[in-house]
Amino acid sequence: MTGWRAAEDDEAQDEATDDAAAEDDAVEPEDGITCPDVAPEDTPESFEISAVINVIWGTPAAPYISATLCRYDPPFEWATLWGSTDDCRMRLLHPWTVPSAVALDAGEVTVEIDGTPLGLVPMHPSMPCFLQADGTVPEPTPGGTIRAWSTGGADIAAFDLSLTFPETLPEFTTPAAGETLLTCTPWTFAWEPTDLTDVWVQMRRLLPDDSEFEITCRPLSRSPVVLPAELTALWHPDLDGASVWVGVEPQVTSTTDPPVTLGISYSGEAAHRSVSVARP
Repeated sequence: MTGWRAAEDDEAQDEATDDAAAEDDAVEPEDGITCPDVAPEDTPESFEISAVINVIWGTPAAPYISATLCRYDPPFEWATLWGSTDDCRMRLLHPWTVPSAVALDAGEVTVEIDGTPLGLVPMHPSMPCFLQADGTVPEPTPGGTIRAWSTGGADIAAFDLSLTFPETLPEFTTPAAGETLLTCTPWTFAWEPTDLTDVWVQMRRLLPDDSEFEITCRPLSRSPVVLPAELTALWHPDLDGASVWVGVEPQVTSTTDPPVTLGISYSGEAAHRSVSVARP
């Protein structure tokens, strides 16, 4: 659960500066565009169990491991779905709070990066199911192996998962930095190389109440991805810009009950854009 929010924590501090720069390059909206007659779905999104181990590296920042092995009672409501396509979801992420959760017992859990083993420990004694590496995480080698395994416990049986760390980073070709995207028109996101799989694209902006509005598209296996006007028309009316990211995110899931997912999220400086958003 923490992976989807933690992956952008370091970059979020730069959004205000980046988006202000993007607004300086904004163009006047075009005339003659008719907005589709659509309304937000307003669908709560929640889950009862989160069993995820993420190795996250957004160069040039240091890599880190973020994991959750949690059961929530009642279910944890983390977002509201506003709209979607086959590949993409538009969500309002609720302000971050530490939910009431019970740690799932999986025994001792270890993540190994290119032969260096790292045990997972609670981030804080009050949050026993939110885990991080017990030690410094080395920079993964592109093409190297990421492995996660456990001895097994009362809630999750022993598992052993491996992934190859991605060798190539995607870089945006579209949109351009500082570009203005008009709501009620299709938005195109394109990247190089175009033959990558497990690509993710994210567009996000923080609101004054500490909630976040985002579009995420994953897993993608083609470039470009086009958001239709019916989705872009739903962009939050109070937001006139956003940070946009592209990266690659392979995943593998165990056959245990509940299943555990090992994921890698990898992105770089050239994968970031700041854009303006205007209404016709």
